[in-house]
Parts: sequence; C-alpha cells; structure tokens
Amino acid sequence: MNKNLSTIAKVYQTNTFKRLFSVTAIKTKQSQDLESTSKLPPKEQKYGFSEVEKLRRKLVWESRKRGILEFDIILSTFANSRLNSLNFEQLKEYHDLISSGLNDWDLFHWITGAKTPPTEIQDREIFKTLVEFVKAENLFKRMPNLEDAVVHNK
Repeated sequence: MNKNLSTIAKVYQTNTFKRLFSVTAIKTKQSQDLESTSKLPPKEQKYGFSEVEKLRRKLVWESRKRGILEFDIILSTFANSRLNSLNFEQLKEYHDLISSGLNDWDLFHWITGAKTPPTEIQDREIFKTLVEFVKAENLFKRMPNLEDAVVHNK
C-alpha cells in the first residue's frame, strides 16, 4: 500500500508539474499575443482625422458656443465660410485669439469696431481677417446649421 501511495504521489507531482508548466506557457503566449495586439494605431489613423481636421472641428464648436449670441453669430458664420481655407498656422492663430482668456465682449467690440483693440491684438493677421469679414459680409441673423458647419477634409 505504501508503494502505491508513493507511485500515485509521483504521478500526481508529475502531472501537477506538467499542468503548471503548460498553464504558464499558455499565459506567456496569451500575454505575448495581447502585447502585439494592444498597440493601437494613432487616433488620426483610427478615425481618419489629421491634426488640421481635428483643430478645424474643435474651432467650429468653439466658434458656436461663446455665450454671447451676437458673437456666436459672427464667429460661427466666419468658421462656416472661412475655416476650410485657413492653413494650420492660421487655425492655431485663430484658436489662440478666441481661446486666449480675453473677455468675449471686448473681442466682440474690437472685431466690430466699437472699441479700439490693443496693438498686440490689432497686429494679428487673423484679427484683421475677422474685422474684414465683419465689414464685408452680410452676416446671418442666426447661426448656420451645425451640419453645414462640419468641416470635411478636402
């Protein structure tokens, strides 16, 4: 009987070792597979948007949601008609202007010509473009549709 127990113990130890070894091998293989598949493509590849496209979409949203209806109309109309023609540097300059933390009422008065802007604002090319846009365009009495304002990659 003692001999049978020692034989069973040897078999059990051997099978346990084999199971442990095979489970470890499987886990190692699974973790290697996960590592190779967990490298996701960059977001612009995943969704098809370039940095310029993402910035344009962000600016369309920021131009519509200012909090002052009059300024929303001006900026959303500008974004709808002009953002597609701006290059990346101009888009960043526009983003810096509208997201600089300046008071929206001040920006509104400066762009419409009601007040004289500071020289550092007045000398920006995008500011000059906005002023010319307000002077030259017949602005809408309401914001353009959001679907029309979505910028498509050309």
